[in-house]
Amino acid sequence: KEAFRYVQQPQIEKITPSYGPLEGGTLIELSGTDMASDGLSLLFDGQEAVLLSNDGSLLKAYTPAGLVSGPITVRLQNIYGGHAIDEGFVYIDPISTTPDIVGVVPATGSIDGGDEVEVILEGVENTAVSAVFFGDQNAEILSISNDGASVRVISPANTSGSVNVRAELDDQELNRPEAFTYTEDLRIMEISPVSGPQSGGTDVTITGAGFTETTEVIFGVLPATNVELISANELIVTTPQGAPGTVSVRIVDGTRNA
Repeated sequence: KEAFRYVQQPQIEKITPSYGPLEGGTLIELSGTDMASDGLSLLFDGQEAVLLSNDGSLLKAYTPAGLVSGPITVRLQNIYGGHAIDEGFVYIDPISTTPDIVGVVPATGSIDGGDEVEVILEGVENTAVSAVFFGDQNAEILSISNDGASVRVISPANTSGSVNVRAELDDQELNRPEAFTYTEDLRIMEISPVSGPQSGGTDVTITGAGFTETTEVIFGVLPATNVELISANELIVTTPQGAPGTVSVRIVDGTRNA
């Protein structure tokens, strides 16, 4: 008797560390789910990383070389599909002598604040940063890395939208425009219609909160074939082909999910 099995797509939960030099070779650990699958690859801005080990929930790899300083998209995929985090890793130029904020990881957080965020810099000496601001709000500094490139902070509360991130040094102030986006917590409130043919192709309206341009929608284990962002509270998506029966619907946006 023949059978067919749907396979869950791999999901990224966290990447450590969140930055590394342009020449590549940074040993990273990626935690996630459903990673023990056929044809798995890890891409940094489209360039394939060297996979070292993978037990299905923790993957170790060396980063490929980067092209320019700044944040890039990290994508984990297998032969069935994948999951990407926009601005999930930041490349820095370790020999730069020009102080600059080159990235913020994660680049999205709750309007309630309280998210642990790394502000990534280059061209600075260790412990040079004395204060960090998200918009006009002061962020609590948790730690500064030995090389001065990573400042771990707690995001302050703010209203929805993108804000500049500023870092104060002893003799100057650095600014990265619209580097962090505040959103409501990701959630689904209503789905309409709630049924459609197993052949897929049904347009479904999802209302909720916290939606962005990078929000993905999963029906069971299969991604929607099209996702249109109407607003932070509304998506119109197209159902994939599936088997008869009821499936769960979930939304994923970077490391946020509901």
